[in-house]
This record gives sequence, structure tokens and C-alpha cells, in this order.
Amino acid sequence: MRPPAGVEFVPMIWGAASVTDAQLKTARKEGTTLLGFNEPDLPAQTNMSAAKALDLWPRLQSTGMRLGAPAVASGGDIAGGWLDQFMKGAAARHYKVDFIPLHWYGSDFRADAATSQLRSYLQATYNRYKKPIWLTEYSLIDFSSGTPRYPTPQQQAAFVTKSAAMLQGLPFVERYAWFTLRRTRAAHKQGQTLAGGADILTQLSGQFLISAAAARLAGGDPTVARPAAVDVAKRPLTLRRLTPKQEAEQAKRDHPAAAAPPPEGGGRLRGHLARARVRR
Repeated sequence: MRPPAGVEFVPMIWGAASVTDAQLKTARKEGTTLLGFNEPDLPAQTNMSAAKALDLWPRLQSTGMRLGAPAVASGGDIAGGWLDQFMKGAAARHYKVDFIPLHWYGSDFRADAATSQLRSYLQATYNRYKKPIWLTEYSLIDFSSGTPRYPTPQQQAAFVTKSAAMLQGLPFVERYAWFTLRRTRAAHKQGQTLAGGADILTQLSGQFLISAAAARLAGGDPTVARPAAVDVAKRPLTLRRLTPKQEAEQAKRDHPAAAAPPPEGGGRLRGHLARARVRR
């Protein structure tokens, strides 16, 4: 993995099958910070009990890396919820948890309302655990009906502007990453991210007040769009889109064996490209 200059790759141990000596060794080589399991509270994702995660946690802790808690899909602020069970168990066992990664998807497409709801969730989660927050996925997508409903480019752009300004002002939020700019089911399947949302980039004149400069990168998938160049020296940051040829070339450099399917039952190491907050 060779991220753009000035951008840090933060690996993730995706699920139980990824807790292997080989994957943990790779994680140590790739970075200094390690993200825990992905959405263990969802059957379609890691689908892991808090007890199971706690049993595996010493393996992640043995890397000596800075550790982010498992990133729940929702309910991080709820007493007795998945994250609460995990954090209480970790405290009881004296396990290391350095920060809390969170995911958030809003179904109210009004920029002011959605930004307020996101802020309330982050504040409530911080108040419960008193640990730094990484918002590693966030966007406006309504999953309530079973079929995802997407905002217009104008709605998404307005929310990006409002929410990034809000996040920049929260001292306990260390990093934040917009997960996607997709607005159709087809784009959802294509895995479009910041680099792929050309229509919304146009809405914002190509600039985002998003100091984390982070974009999700699905390990081993050469089809995932990715940021072409992230200007980490200035704020707001400018993102430009890679051409399909450039994406393919970058994917080959980063994942030379990506075309080969993983072995049956094999683990998965995923990660994020991220830059720490810059305060001026």
C-alpha cells in the first residue's frame, strides 16, 4: 500500500477471520494505528458478539498499535448496546481502546437538521466513553424503507458543507471521512466514493472543508474509486478524480494480487486513507 504523499493508511482488521498472525503482521507494516472490527452489530457485516470481540481483542492489542474500538453501524451512544457492552468489558479486563470509530447515515436530507442530528450522536457517544471519536463513515442515505433512498446532489452538497464545518469545530473528533457521494443504486454497487461523485464535486466547486482528508479503501478491490490527489497542505482541500486508467494503474501498484480471490475462509484486511486534523 502506497498512499498519496502526506496521507496515512490506517488498516482495519475487518472480522474474526482476519485475526491471524499474517494479517496482524501486515497491519503493523502498513501503519501505526489499527481499526477494530467493521459493524459487528450487523448480520451482513462482521456479525460478532461483544463477548467474541473481547476474546479476540488481545490479539489486536499485541500489535502495539494505537487501537480503535469496533465500529458499530448505529447505537454507539446507547446504554447496553453493542458498543457499550464491548467498552464495559474492555474496561473490566483492562484492555486498550484508544478511540471510538463511528458510522452515521442520515435519513433527513435537510442539511441543518442532519448536521444537528449527527452532532448530537457524536456528542452523546463522547459523553458516554470520554474517548476521541473517529467518524470513519458518514453520509446521507435513507435505509428505513428497505430500498436505499438517496438525496439530490444539491442536498448532499449542502450537507457536506454544513457537516464538515461542524466537525471541524468539535475538539473530540480527531478524524472524519465522507464514505460516499453516490446517489443512485447503480452508483452504490459501483462503490463510488469522493473520487467518483463528479456531480456533487461540481456542486462544491471541487472543494471540501474536510480536514481528515480520508476516503475508504476496500482492500483487495481494484474497482473501488479512490482520491487522485489530496491537497493536505491547505484547507479547504481539493480533490480531483482519477481517470479509469489511472485508477487501474494505482490499484495494480497497491494490490498486485488483487485480481485473485481470497482463499476460502481467509481473512480480510481493510483500511482507510486518512490525514489527521490540521488546526490553524
